[in-house]
Amino acid sequence: MGHLITSCIFTVLLATLVLPQECRVSTLSGYVKGGESFSRTITDELEFRLSPLRNNWGWTVSVSPAGSDADWTYPVNLPLSTGESQLLGTGYGTTARERLKFPRRVRFVLNRSVYSRYVALANDALVSTREEAVGDFIAEMHRAETGLLVITPTEYDNDGDPQAVKWMRFNLSVTVPKSTKVALHLRWRATKCPERN
Repeated sequence: MGHLITSCIFTVLLATLVLPQECRVSTLSGYVKGGESFSRTITDELEFRLSPLRNNWGWTVSVSPAGSDADWTYPVNLPLSTGESQLLGTGYGTTARERLKFPRRVRFVLNRSVYSRYVALANDALVSTREEAVGDFIAEMHRAETGLLVITPTEYDNDGDPQAVKWMRFNLSVTVPKSTKVALHLRWRATKCPERN
């Protein structure tokens, strides 16, 4: 009998580890002019945003609650201090035109309590004198249940200054856990949850 119980527990644990969590994905296309913003509601609470950089140098990617500037991508993308993962334009030795050649993957947290917790961990990692603060943050960040944006530029201007972008067409893929309350105006389909990097 004990062997049977142990076997059942092992099977349940194995299934938990092996079976992927269920997610949903939605895709949409967008167009944005240099120097202009773009936003779309992606969950019942959150908006995907492209905010313009100066001199038409591209955009920064963020996810925020409607009416808020709190960026829910900040505490789950590295490097924290620069926000380079969320940059879709010129900066850190790369021109906008070079950066637009590749998709950009950006994670985001899914609710206010998780956002508050991870912002505190991220800020502690940046300023704490505790040697283990960075390790604690990275370990927690990789365990966080998050959504994932994949922004893929499909067309953009190819003339003039390579640092500037006059316009861009792009595809956006949004993946969230199945339990997330999603924006109903988007079409969603079941998918395997992406691996956490």
